[in-house]
Amino acid sequence: MARQHILVVDDDQKSLQVLEISLKKAGFLVTTAQNGLDGLEKAKTSVPELIISDVKMPKLNGYQFCKRIKEDPKLEKVPFIFLTSQKSVDDKIKGLELGVDDYLTKPIYIKELLTRVRLLLQKREKESLEEVSAQRQFAGSLTDMGVVDLLQTLEIGRKTGVLYLTGPGASSGLIYFSEGQIIDAIQGQIKAERAIYRMLAWNEGAFKIDFKPLDRQVVVSTSTQGLIMDGMRRLDEWERLAEQLPPLDTVLIIDPQELLVQYPEKFPTKAGQILQLFDGTRTILTVVDSCGLDDLPALNIISKLYFQGLLKELEQGATPPMITMASAQPAQPSNVVEFPSQPPEPASEPAGSMPDDFGDSAGEVSAVSVRDLLASTHVSPAPVPASVPQPAAASMEDIAAQAEARALSQPPPPPPPEETDEEATEPSAEMPSPRVAAPHAQKSGRQDKVYEVEDEVKLVSPKPWQRHPALFAGVGGALGVLLLIAGAAAFGLLAPLGVPALIGGSSAPNLKPIEAQVALHVPAALQGAVAKIDGFSESQETLPEVAALKARALLRLGMLEDNVGGALKDADSALRLVDDAGQRTPVVQVTWAELDVLRGRFDDARKRAQPFLSASDSATAGWAAYVSGLADLREGKNLGQAIELLGSAERALPGSVAVALALSEALLRVSDYDKAREQASRAASESARSAEAQELLARACAALRDRDCARGAWDRAVSLAPDNAQFALGQASNLWQEEKNAGEAGAKLKSIVSNENWKDESEVRARAYFLLGEIAAAGGDNDAARDYYEKVQAIDSGYPGLSSRLAALRPARRPAPKPAPVDPATEGRRLLRKGQYRAAIPFLQKAVLQDSRDAELFSELGNAYLQIDESDSARRSFERALKLDRNNATALRWLGQLYSTAGEREQAAVMFERFLKVAPTHPDAPLVRALLRRIER
Repeated sequence: MARQHILVVDDDQKSLQVLEISLKKAGFLVTTAQNGLDGLEKAKTSVPELIISDVKMPKLNGYQFCKRIKEDPKLEKVPFIFLTSQKSVDDKIKGLELGVDDYLTKPIYIKELLTRVRLLLQKREKESLEEVSAQRQFAGSLTDMGVVDLLQTLEIGRKTGVLYLTGPGASSGLIYFSEGQIIDAIQGQIKAERAIYRMLAWNEGAFKIDFKPLDRQVVVSTSTQGLIMDGMRRLDEWERLAEQLPPLDTVLIIDPQELLVQYPEKFPTKAGQILQLFDGTRTILTVVDSCGLDDLPALNIISKLYFQGLLKELEQGATPPMITMASAQPAQPSNVVEFPSQPPEPASEPAGSMPDDFGDSAGEVSAVSVRDLLASTHVSPAPVPASVPQPAAASMEDIAAQAEARALSQPPPPPPPEETDEEATEPSAEMPSPRVAAPHAQKSGRQDKVYEVEDEVKLVSPKPWQRHPALFAGVGGALGVLLLIAGAAAFGLLAPLGVPALIGGSSAPNLKPIEAQVALHVPAALQGAVAKIDGFSESQETLPEVAALKARALLRLGMLEDNVGGALKDADSALRLVDDAGQRTPVVQVTWAELDVLRGRFDDARKRAQPFLSASDSATAGWAAYVSGLADLREGKNLGQAIELLGSAERALPGSVAVALALSEALLRVSDYDKAREQASRAASESARSAEAQELLARACAALRDRDCARGAWDRAVSLAPDNAQFALGQASNLWQEEKNAGEAGAKLKSIVSNENWKDESEVRARAYFLLGEIAAAGGDNDAARDYYEKVQAIDSGYPGLSSRLAALRPARRPAPKPAPVDPATEGRRLLRKGQYRAAIPFLQKAVLQDSRDAELFSELGNAYLQIDESDSARRSFERALKLDRNNATALRWLGQLYSTAGEREQAAVMFERFLKVAPTHPDAPLVRALLRRIER
């Protein structure tokens, strides 16, 4: 959705800052100026969609500024709001005569301001559509006005016609609308709701609206607003899934070796139907469109297939092999992969299992033959470099078929031990499992495939004897290994190998995909990154950038899995490989400093990182600043310096989740909750699966008393890390302390203390029992409260506040008699006088139910709704009051204002005229007269 641009002009720096932050939080793009002259220049440079200005300002006051704006043809129609501390009616009239659209008196209530801003912007959009309706067509850029904005504007204006859209690449689509409601849509091969959901994601491209009568069947019955809300929810899920895949215009192909290793015989039907569509010509998006499933389930299955390594990217400029069965065509060319016509005898425990989420229905996973699946998938042949020797087809066919049969009949290897000597690692320790995979956020190809071709032909991890040990079982000596590799390459089983690869070349691997996984800062991605690096050759593992990246991945994984000790040991080993090779580069030194932070050696960490803070390489300088700031943060000293260093790191490493998390935590400690929330939100958007980001966001939102935000973030944190006791406790604590939801909080706290997996989490259990005691005491159950507090005492006798609570408990008293019932009308009016509008509404609602003929009650209810920015409810209440008493001055006054804001000028004029007739001496009468003159003009 395009962000709407607002210009704010005020010479009061504090007021300007508050307005800027509030409007940005509400989703607007904000430009600020401190005087009228500066504001005029900025408005001419970039035309805003709304201007908010103070009246008293140097150089050019508010009235002069407004006059100059309204004299400029490019700016005259921009909505204008005046802010002033002056309460004189004459001042308001002067502003209205200049063309000001609204007038707010300081102090400003942010909710009221935001409501007025949104209403004026909606009104301006509606007027824009009315202006172009006569032209029949209206065109523009999606960057300036997004699809959601367009649909909402068409709905408000109740327009009829066709919206033509062009999106990224060659994408295009049509949306048909009648009286503001969508009735049909087409985008490529997809139609109706699916097409709308797809086009809602377009934020680049162009649009054209053709206003004309339609004679088209209604296919879409959901309201426009309902489609937008559902579309936004689906878009979030779509983007989450797309993060785990290469760009959706990437062509993927089946990896037949991986498929046969993981699933020797059967494969789930639904996933198989999608898998066989990847024939070497279709992109991911093309398969989603043509598979016959809804977009989200289809993309979810493709994501899982890619995670498991069953799909891989098609190399640029290369074509994959044709996949057939040996029995189908006896004589095949050398660029065709053949499989034995008879499957090998299955092992007692097959290497692959079918995940439940590939099933066709609940509780049932139907399956197809893997070999039938491969036989039905046709892709074009792959070239074989001339540098690779190509033995006779017959002998190589025998070698490949026999070796593949042995590989498929191997049972899955036992899991590797926790600590292994690098030189003594068993080759079978890295046999893949169909359920273990890491997210892929970059376009770069997967690096955990058997072989891959990059700038020059070379061996890529994991090593073939580690990946497929059975392929090498029974082949004697180095000559047999070389013959098998060359023959397999000739038949397309493996990507071709060059001579440097065969003799163990040490060229630097492509680390960008692994860096992307480490940046996600989630366990699955970090595990995948470590697994990929573990597959590198020994010469590659001693490269400084490789060792440092592995150490960073291990450290983050250790922190997330609460295994810092093990992570430090593994990271230390990775870096010592580089030290032994004498390669102590800056990136290695900074990574050593990060290890020092986790060991609590804060001074050592700062000394190591200090020389690189001014490094010419921005990435190195950024990591050095991050480590130095992290040392200050963990030590709890000089938090101001920590925030400054982490801020420098953020500028140097704008996509780093780790930096955003550390900065958010530091800002929380100094009670800068707005900025803490901003950093946590950034981390959460960079890595949608980061539970730590959600936890920090929840804490910041709770401190800002944003209950919905806090609750949502805690729910997501617990969902992403269900085994984290601290997150579960934070969620329950928020429910009680912030929401006073005793029932739900109590249930979650009881599940925490009864969880056997958390029986050693003494701090968590003590806190949970303490909160249960508070809930029981608040409910008057002193016996239960005492029991809970005593359990806290058994865990930690010195728990803060415990002794005073135990001493304060007394036997439960007889409950006090219930107070006499309150008259809802009296109580509602009392709360209105105190300015407690939201609290007054339930009482006034009860009052109008009891006496539905009291016009004044409806008028007071409308006033309460108006004060909390619920304009529609206010309008309905005032209209009801007028039906009961057509001379109700309050209803006439505010209905006129509401009609005017909504652009219903004629009705507004009628209301204002009746108000002036009924209450000519009312304090608001001069202002209403000015408003009426504007309408008539």
